[in-house]
Amino acid sequence: MSTQYRPTSPASRWTRWLSSTLLAFLCVGALPAMAATTWYVRADGGTPAQCTGRSDAAYPGSGSNQ
Repeated sequence: MSTQYRPTSPASRWTRWLSSTLLAFLCVGALPAMAATTWYVRADGGTPAQCTGRSDAAYPGSGSNQ
């Protein structure tokens, strides 16, 4: 079995480098957004259907799980 060496064109190498670099920037750019979420858990909150955990405030409504 013989293998032939086929050099890649400069345009192909450039495209691969550019796509890899853009992917790296996208991944690094998404890290702060993923790490910046603050969740609030309170004893006077509601059920998961009533509270999203995104604000530090008591559940203002009435009903169960007060």
